[in-house]
Amino acid sequence: MCVSHLDQDLKRADLDADAQEVLQRISSQVGQNDNNLNNNLSNNNNKISLFDVTASISCIQVSVLLHSSERVSSSAEVYGSVQQEARVARAVEVVLAHVDALRRVHERESAELEEAKRQEESVEGKREG
Repeated sequence: MCVSHLDQDLKRADLDADAQEVLQRISSQVGQNDNNLNNNLSNNNNKISLFDVTASISCIQVSVLLHSSERVSSSAEVYGSVQQEARVARAVEVVLAHVDALRRVHERESAELEEAKRQEESVEGKREG
């Protein structure tokens, strides 16, 4: 169980590091897009139409939304995997407990059978004797 928790903690740490990398990439892309937009505005001496500005902003927002949705999707998959791993681990524990119970029943019944055989041999020996 400790190893499973350690694995989950390591996965969470990896996710946090990945999330920070994605946020840094998104923020640098947004900054770069803002710089490009500012350059376009200054280069064209404010001749860019409102439509062009709105389109540029929309592209930035779509880019951020795309990266965010990919990240959420990835996190959901990892979370689902962790949950599934926990369910499988619990199922294995139940199966192992059942096998152990069956082993004990088998040992007890084997011992009873051996005892019954000894008693039968003892009774047969007395009849012959």
